[in-house]
Order: sequence, then structure tokens, then C-alpha cells
Amino acid sequence: MRKMVYRLNVLPVKIAIVAVLYFAAAKVGLQFATVGQNVTLVWPPAGLALAVLVLSDFRLWPGVALGAFAVHATTGFALPEVVLVTIGNTLEAAVGAYLLRRV
Repeated sequence: MRKMVYRLNVLPVKIAIVAVLYFAAAKVGLQFATVGQNVTLVWPPAGLALAVLVLSDFRLWPGVALGAFAVHATTGFALPEVVLVTIGNTLEAAVGAYLLRRV
């Protein structure tokens, strides 16, 4: 009789971990806000997202998007602004990782 081997797909777990880490790093960065509650000179999640996508799996980009969406949704932006900033944060990490991997 053959044994059934179940393989756990860990990608969704890794994506969730990246999202939580991005959210936490963004909250730390927002502590240094200079104008209102949204503009900061220090943005640790950018470095975190770039490092994750360069050093780990590029398929973790949804974690960056989820984390960015979650943190910007808590800052008081309207939904269209939240979506645009989320796209920008995700693209900065994805394009940066793509370019660094080509070097």
C-alpha cells in the first residue's frame, strides 16, 4: 500500500510573514513622521522589502503589497490613494530587486 505524502505549501506562510514584517517596519518608520502622520524621512520597509526580494524568493512580492496596503490603510488616506501608494511601494521593491539580480 502506498503512503500518501502531503506537502505543505509554505509560500502563503512566507508571504504572510513578509506582510507582517513590512507592516511592523512601516509602523516604526511612521514614528519619524515629519509632516502630518504620513511623510517620513526614514522608511525601513523599503530596505526590508528589497532585501527579501533579492535574497529570498521574488514570488514574495504579494507580501510587500499586503503589508503596504495594510499600513497605508491605517494612516487615513482615501482608498484610491492607498492603492496607488501600495502599487508604488511594491514596484520600488520589485524593480529594484529585478535590477540588482541582473548585476
